[in-house]
Amino acid sequence: MLEEDSVIVLRTIKHAESSLVVQCYSSKHGRTAVYAAGMGKRGSRGGPQIFHPLAILNLSLYSKANGTMASIKEVSPAFDLSPLRNNMLKGCMAMFMSELFLKTVVEEEPNQLLYTFLQTTTQMLAAKEGSLANFPLMFLIHLSSIIGFKPQSNYSHNQADVFALNTGSFENPEQRTIGISYLSPVETDLLKKLLNTDFQRMDEVKSNGAIRNSLIQGMLSYLSIHLGHDIELKSLQVLHEIFA
Repeated sequence: MLEEDSVIVLRTIKHAESSLVVQCYSSKHGRTAVYAAGMGKRGSRGGPQIFHPLAILNLSLYSKANGTMASIKEVSPAFDLSPLRNNMLKGCMAMFMSELFLKTVVEEEPNQLLYTFLQTTTQMLAAKEGSLANFPLMFLIHLSSIIGFKPQSNYSHNQADVFALNTGSFENPEQRTIGISYLSPVETDLLKKLLNTDFQRMDEVKSNGAIRNSLIQGMLSYLSIHLGHDIELKSLQVLHEIFA
Protein backbone atom coordinates (compact mmCIF):
# COMPACT_ATOMS: atom_id res chain seq x y z
CA MET A 1 0.00 0.00 0.00
CA LEU A 2 1.39 3.41 -1.01
CA GLU A 3 1.43 6.44 1.30
CA GLU A 4 2.41 10.06 0.62
CA ASP A 5 4.37 11.90 3.30
CA SER A 6 6.60 14.92 3.84
CA VAL A 7 9.71 14.48 5.97
CA ILE A 8 12.74 16.41 7.19
CA VAL A 9 15.99 14.43 7.16
CA LEU A 10 17.86 14.23 10.47
CA ARG A 11 20.48 11.57 9.75
CA THR A 12 21.29 8.78 7.30
CA ILE A 13 22.87 5.41 8.10
CA LYS A 14 24.47 3.39 5.33
CA HIS A 15 22.99 -0.10 4.93
CA ALA A 16 24.49 -2.85 2.79
CA GLU A 17 26.38 -1.58 -0.25
CA SER A 18 23.96 0.86 -1.78
CA SER A 19 21.05 1.52 0.57
CA LEU A 20 20.30 3.97 3.39
CA VAL A 21 18.25 4.09 6.56
CA VAL A 22 16.93 7.64 6.75
CA GLN A 23 16.06 8.92 10.21
CA CYS A 24 13.67 11.81 9.80
CA TYR A 25 10.84 13.85 11.24
CA SER A 26 7.56 13.20 9.46
CA SER A 27 4.55 15.48 9.19
CA LYS A 28 2.33 12.42 9.68
CA HIS A 29 4.30 10.19 12.04
CA GLY A 30 6.77 12.31 14.03
CA ARG A 31 10.16 10.68 14.63
CA THR A 32 10.49 7.79 12.22
CA ALA A 33 12.89 5.99 9.89
CA VAL A 34 12.40 4.99 6.27
CA TYR A 35 14.40 2.70 4.02
CA ALA A 36 16.00 4.02 0.83
CA ALA A 37 16.84 0.90 -1.16
CA GLY A 38 19.55 1.42 -3.78
CA MET A 39 19.84 5.17 -3.08
CA GLY A 40 23.15 5.15 -1.21
CA LYS A 41 25.45 5.66 -4.19
CA ARG A 42 26.02 8.81 -6.22
CA GLY A 43 24.30 8.60 -9.54
CA SER A 44 21.68 6.23 -8.19
CA ARG A 45 17.96 6.94 -8.24
CA GLY A 46 17.55 9.73 -5.71
CA GLY A 47 21.19 9.55 -4.69
CA PRO A 48 22.67 10.20 -1.23
CA GLN A 49 23.02 13.93 -1.96
CA ILE A 50 19.25 14.36 -1.75
CA PHE A 51 19.28 13.12 1.86
CA HIS A 52 21.50 15.86 3.30
CA PRO A 53 20.80 17.06 6.88
CA LEU A 54 17.51 19.01 7.05
CA ALA A 55 16.51 18.14 3.48
CA ILE A 56 12.73 18.55 3.21
CA LEU A 57 11.40 15.79 1.00
CA ASN A 58 8.16 14.59 -0.48
CA LEU A 59 8.02 10.80 -0.34
CA SER A 60 5.92 8.10 -1.86
CA LEU A 61 6.26 5.13 0.49
CA TYR A 62 5.44 1.49 0.63
CA SER A 63 3.79 1.34 4.06
CA LYS A 64 5.20 -0.62 7.00
CA ALA A 65 4.48 -4.32 6.95
CA ASN A 66 5.18 -6.96 9.61
CA GLY A 67 7.18 -4.55 11.75
CA THR A 68 9.52 -3.44 8.94
CA MET A 69 10.32 0.14 8.00
CA ALA A 70 8.38 1.92 5.32
CA SER A 71 10.35 1.86 2.06
CA ILE A 72 10.76 4.75 -0.36
CA LYS A 73 9.28 4.29 -3.83
CA GLU A 74 9.73 7.87 -5.06
CA VAL A 75 11.48 10.91 -3.54
CA SER A 76 11.69 14.56 -4.54
CA PRO A 77 12.84 17.76 -2.81
CA ALA A 78 9.98 19.88 -1.49
CA PHE A 79 12.12 23.05 -1.57
CA ASP A 80 15.42 24.22 -3.02
CA LEU A 81 17.78 24.00 -0.04
CA SER A 82 21.00 23.96 -2.06
CA PRO A 83 22.63 26.60 0.23
CA LEU A 84 22.73 23.96 2.99
CA ARG A 85 24.94 21.83 0.72
CA ASN A 86 26.95 24.56 -0.98
CA ASN A 87 27.66 26.90 1.94
CA MET A 88 30.00 25.44 4.58
CA LEU A 89 28.66 27.60 7.43
CA LYS A 90 25.05 26.76 6.66
CA GLY A 91 25.91 23.09 6.23
CA CYS A 92 27.54 22.99 9.69
CA MET A 93 24.55 24.82 11.15
CA ALA A 94 22.21 22.26 9.55
CA MET A 95 24.23 19.44 11.12
CA PHE A 96 23.94 21.10 14.54
CA MET A 97 20.19 21.62 14.20
CA SER A 98 19.50 18.08 13.01
CA GLU A 99 21.70 16.49 15.70
CA LEU A 100 20.12 18.61 18.43
CA PHE A 101 16.65 17.67 17.20
CA LEU A 102 17.61 13.98 17.24
CA LYS A 103 18.86 14.20 20.83
CA THR A 104 15.89 16.15 22.22
CA VAL A 105 12.79 15.00 20.32
CA VAL A 106 12.28 11.29 20.97
CA GLU A 107 8.48 10.89 20.81
CA GLU A 108 7.26 8.98 17.78
CA GLU A 109 3.80 10.54 17.61
CA PRO A 110 3.17 13.42 15.17
CA ASN A 111 3.50 17.02 16.32
CA GLN A 112 2.59 19.52 13.64
CA LEU A 113 3.94 22.46 15.67
CA LEU A 114 7.38 20.84 15.84
CA TYR A 115 7.31 19.88 12.17
CA THR A 116 6.37 23.42 11.12
CA PHE A 117 9.05 24.92 13.38
CA LEU A 118 11.78 22.71 11.92
CA GLN A 119 10.63 23.31 8.35
CA THR A 120 10.38 27.07 8.84
CA THR A 121 13.76 27.47 10.53
CA THR A 122 15.39 25.28 7.88
CA GLN A 123 14.02 27.49 5.12
CA MET A 124 15.12 30.59 7.06
CA LEU A 125 18.64 29.18 7.38
CA ALA A 126 18.83 28.48 3.64
CA ALA A 127 17.63 32.00 2.79
CA LYS A 128 19.55 33.89 5.50
CA GLU A 129 21.95 36.58 4.34
CA GLY A 130 24.65 38.06 6.51
CA SER A 131 25.69 36.79 9.93
CA LEU A 132 24.60 33.42 11.33
CA ALA A 133 26.22 34.06 14.71
CA ASN A 134 22.98 34.09 16.73
CA PHE A 135 21.15 31.44 14.71
CA PRO A 136 22.29 28.40 16.77
CA LEU A 137 21.17 30.03 20.02
CA MET A 138 17.86 31.20 18.60
CA PHE A 139 17.12 27.69 17.34
CA LEU A 140 18.14 26.15 20.67
CA ILE A 141 16.05 28.57 22.75
CA HIS A 142 12.94 28.25 20.58
CA LEU A 143 13.21 24.47 20.39
CA SER A 144 13.47 24.36 24.20
CA SER A 145 10.24 26.32 24.45
CA ILE A 146 8.33 24.16 21.97
CA ILE A 147 9.26 20.88 23.69
CA GLY A 148 8.03 22.23 27.03
CA PHE A 149 11.04 23.87 28.67
CA LYS A 150 10.52 27.56 27.99
CA PRO A 151 12.51 29.75 30.41
CA GLN A 152 10.24 31.66 32.76
CA SER A 153 9.58 35.31 31.96
CA ASN A 154 10.28 36.57 35.49
CA TYR A 155 13.20 38.73 34.42
CA SER A 156 13.82 42.44 34.14
CA HIS A 157 16.21 44.06 31.70
CA ASN A 158 17.16 46.53 34.42
CA GLN A 159 18.00 43.88 37.01
CA ALA A 160 21.29 42.00 37.31
CA ASP A 161 19.88 38.51 37.81
CA VAL A 162 21.08 35.02 36.88
CA PHE A 163 19.29 32.12 35.19
CA ALA A 164 18.82 28.95 37.26
CA LEU A 165 19.14 25.86 35.07
CA ASN A 166 17.32 23.55 37.49
CA THR A 167 14.20 25.71 37.77
CA GLY A 168 14.21 27.63 34.49
CA SER A 169 13.75 30.91 36.37
CA PHE A 170 15.71 34.11 36.87
CA GLU A 171 16.96 34.81 40.39
CA ASN A 172 18.81 37.42 42.39
CA PRO A 173 22.52 36.48 42.27
CA GLU A 174 22.86 37.26 45.98
CA GLN A 175 20.24 34.62 46.81
CA ARG A 176 21.67 31.63 44.96
CA THR A 177 20.70 28.20 46.24
CA ILE A 178 23.33 25.57 46.97
CA GLY A 179 23.04 22.65 44.55
CA ILE A 180 21.47 24.74 41.78
CA SER A 181 23.37 25.41 38.54
CA TYR A 182 23.31 28.95 37.16
CA LEU A 183 24.33 30.78 34.02
CA SER A 184 26.85 33.56 34.55
CA PRO A 185 25.58 37.17 34.59
CA VAL A 186 26.86 37.84 31.05
CA GLU A 187 25.31 34.59 29.74
CA THR A 188 22.04 35.48 31.47
CA ASP A 189 22.08 38.95 29.91
CA LEU A 190 22.48 37.48 26.41
CA LEU A 191 19.72 34.94 27.09
CA LYS A 192 17.31 37.72 28.14
CA LYS A 193 18.08 39.70 24.99
CA LEU A 194 17.46 36.70 22.73
CA LEU A 195 14.26 35.78 24.57
CA ASN A 196 13.04 39.28 23.80
CA THR A 197 13.68 39.12 20.05
CA ASP A 198 12.82 36.98 17.03
CA PHE A 199 14.66 35.46 14.08
CA GLN A 200 14.05 38.53 11.92
CA ARG A 201 15.72 40.87 14.45
CA MET A 202 18.33 38.55 15.94
CA ASP A 203 21.23 40.34 14.21
CA GLU A 204 20.48 43.36 16.40
CA VAL A 205 21.66 41.41 19.46
CA LYS A 206 25.41 41.91 19.78
CA SER A 207 27.80 39.67 21.69
CA ASN A 208 31.07 37.81 21.13
CA GLY A 209 31.88 34.25 20.18
CA ALA A 210 33.08 33.20 23.64
CA ILE A 211 29.85 34.27 25.36
CA ARG A 212 27.64 32.79 22.63
CA ASN A 213 29.47 29.47 22.82
CA SER A 214 29.28 29.31 26.60
CA LEU A 215 25.57 30.13 26.49
CA ILE A 216 25.00 27.31 23.98
CA GLN A 217 26.73 24.93 26.38
CA GLY A 218 24.72 26.30 29.28
CA MET A 219 21.41 25.84 27.46
CA LEU A 220 22.40 22.29 26.49
CA SER A 221 23.03 21.63 30.20
CA TYR A 222 19.61 23.14 30.91
CA LEU A 223 17.94 20.74 28.48
CA SER A 224 19.98 17.81 29.80
CA ILE A 225 18.72 18.48 33.33
CA HIS A 226 15.08 18.63 32.27
CA LEU A 227 15.17 15.78 29.77
CA GLY A 228 16.99 13.52 32.20
CA HIS A 229 19.88 12.58 29.90
CA ASP A 230 23.12 14.20 28.79
CA ILE A 231 23.04 15.93 25.43
CA GLU A 232 26.41 15.57 23.74
CA LEU A 233 26.68 16.88 20.19
CA LYS A 234 29.50 15.93 17.84
CA SER A 235 28.74 19.01 15.73
CA LEU A 236 29.21 21.39 18.67
CA GLN A 237 33.02 21.65 18.46
CA VAL A 238 32.87 22.53 14.77
CA LEU A 239 30.19 25.11 15.51
CA HIS A 240 32.32 26.64 18.29
CA GLU A 241 35.30 26.95 15.96
CA ILE A 242 33.26 28.55 13.19
CA PHE A 243 31.50 31.10 15.38
CA ALA A 244 34.40 31.82 17.77
